[in-house]
Amino acid sequence: MMNDCYKRTFNVLLVEDNDDHALLITEALMCGEVLVKVERVAEGSEALARIATGRAPDAILLDLNMPGVNGHEVLEAIKSDPSLRMIPVVVLTTSLHHDDMKRAYRNHANSYLHKSFDEDSFYQLLDQFTKYWSSVNRINLS
Repeated sequence: MMNDCYKRTFNVLLVEDNDDHALLITEALMCGEVLVKVERVAEGSEALARIATGRAPDAILLDLNMPGVNGHEVLEAIKSDPSLRMIPVVVLTTSLHHDDMKRAYRNHANSYLHKSFDEDSFYQLLDQFTKYWSSVNRINLS
C-alpha cells in the first residue's frame, strides 16, 4: 500500500459516448486503490477541445466506436501533435477486431484493453490500469 503522504490524485480523461459504459467505468476507477478523478467527455471532438485547453490529464481512456470524430481519429490527432503525444492513451473498447487493434497500435496507443462486463474482472482491469499508470509508469507532464 502506498504511503498516504505520497498519494496524489490520478486524473483520467474518459472518452466514452455510452452513458451506461461511462458509469460502469467511472465506478470501477473510483473503487480501486488509487485516488482517481474522472472527467468524462462523450464525443471525440469534445476530447480534442478539452485537451487543447492545456490541462493535460495523467492518462486518457479512449473508446473507439463513437459517432462523429471516432476514437481512432482522436488517437491519431493526439499522437501526431508533439505537445500532446506524451499523454498516455489507453484504448478501452468492446472491439476485438484485429484491424482495430493494429490501427490503434500503428497510431501509437499505449495499450489496448477490452471492455469485459464481468464485474470482477473489469474492476480488476481498471484497478491495474490506474496502479500502472499512476505509479509504475509515472510520467510527469507538468
